[in-house]
Amino acid sequence: MIKEYIKINIASPSKILSWTERLLPNNKLVGEITKAETINYETFKPVNDGLFCEKIFGPIKDWECNCKRYKKIQIKNNDKIIICPKCYVEITETKIRNYRMGIKLSTPVTHIWYLKSIPNYITKILINKSSEETNKISSFKSYIMIKENNENKRWITGGEALNILLKEIKLEQRCDRLKLINHFLQTKSNPHWMIIYNLPVLPPNLRPIVKLQDKTLITTDLNFLYAKIININSKINKLRKMLVPEPFLINEKFTLQIQGKRGRFRENLLGKTVDYSGRSVIIVEPNLKLNECGIPEEMHAILLNRAPTLHRVIGIQAFQPKLISCKSIKLHPLVCSAFNADFDGDQMGVHIPLSLKTQAEARLIMISANNCTSPATGLPNILPSQDMILGCYYLTVENTRLYYLLQQI
Repeated sequence: MIKEYIKINIASPSKILSWTERLLPNNKLVGEITKAETINYETFKPVNDGLFCEKIFGPIKDWECNCKRYKKIQIKNNDKIIICPKCYVEITETKIRNYRMGIKLSTPVTHIWYLKSIPNYITKILINKSSEETNKISSFKSYIMIKENNENKRWITGGEALNILLKEIKLEQRCDRLKLINHFLQTKSNPHWMIIYNLPVLPPNLRPIVKLQDKTLITTDLNFLYAKIININSKINKLRKMLVPEPFLINEKFTLQIQGKRGRFRENLLGKTVDYSGRSVIIVEPNLKLNECGIPEEMHAILLNRAPTLHRVIGIQAFQPKLISCKSIKLHPLVCSAFNADFDGDQMGVHIPLSLKTQAEARLIMISANNCTSPATGLPNILPSQDMILGCYYLTVENTRLYYLLQQI
């Protein structure tokens, strides 16, 4: 019996391009996002070549193009790809926007996972480069010298420098770091793939712009992050067209290099005041059910989180809110171990899922009553401790003093 499994490898630059680039009938490649705009806020339609472009990601309505030349025309032959000759939108289902993703970077950057993680894989595979020196090169504080045509010498830094160093590595001739080298050889991966040339962009349906009933538009912070990258990218390309020397572009290149904590919750939500979120001190309330929490009247929430988020699965859990008059968050004591929380002044963040899909996921998957075991060990994490144990002992303790026993007789 063949079991299904997931295999994770480093994606090559050509593989990332295959996710993004498509050939149009006019023999032009489409797939690169060049504009930081998302939608036209008057018509609510995606901007061409922007972060929600229909030409790049697919139609926003099933079997309908942007110029309305094709409208609700379902293609019976699934093998045939039809693209509108006027607006170049593929005539297909809108669900294709769930997985089409790209931004072509003007300068290569180092993947933060392989640079800041422990162990530091880029440092491990490089020869004669310490972790400190590698970080200095990545942050444009140190340079390496390369020879061109065996005569001209050039000093380079950043991701471009690390890319050249990693390309020069011949894995078959290495006799050190055998375990790491063997992983690269078995997966047929190249070390310089740890440097990003083409940045994959999350599909638009995973970073939506939502229009509320009062016609207010809300969007995710990821769209602002991508817009910032595109603007910096465009600025570097314009300066190069103006023949500005590369040393004067270092500050712009440095802003493209990903720094610090990354991730939807860790970067964009945790520790920040964002829309549709709140924060308050937690206090104990044993009368609540495991899947309930007491929320102040000023808050209407579903997701609770306490920093630091040590476990992705149980560090953020969903609760059914019960409105209370006080200004603190009431929590059942048994769910505290999952958050590594206690009631000595700890604070928790509150987040509201907006779309129907996120609300369904919160109620079915992330609800605290369905997360009673640790994802690391499989052991139960809803266990009484501390004052709960002392309270149970106090309520069930038996007086065994001789004077008390004689009185009972």
